[in-house]
Amino acid sequence: MGYATTLFAVPIDKLRSAVGSQDQRLVDRMRSETSDESRIAPDSGSRVKLCQNGEIYFSGVLVTWDEFTRQLEDPMWHGTKLHEYTESFEVDGDR
Repeated sequence: MGYATTLFAVPIDKLRSAVGSQDQRLVDRMRSETSDESRIAPDSGSRVKLCQNGEIYFSGVLVTWDEFTRQLEDPMWHGTKLHEYTESFEVDGDR
């Protein structure tokens, strides 16, 4: 069985203040972000593989945790999805 997670980096206080605010600027921005001409291909985005031994592969390259977090901040990934794969393994106590 597979699982997928979508990550969004937004300031929680701004999100809370925007929900239900009827903020026209926010509504216009959301409409422009979801319009057809600004669509990003659904399969675009970075790939990350988390290995049993703790290794992290980001877009096919072995990276450290610090390198991984720096790569995620790269503007080229703005608006794309993070495709994550985790090797299956049992944790002590699992059956």
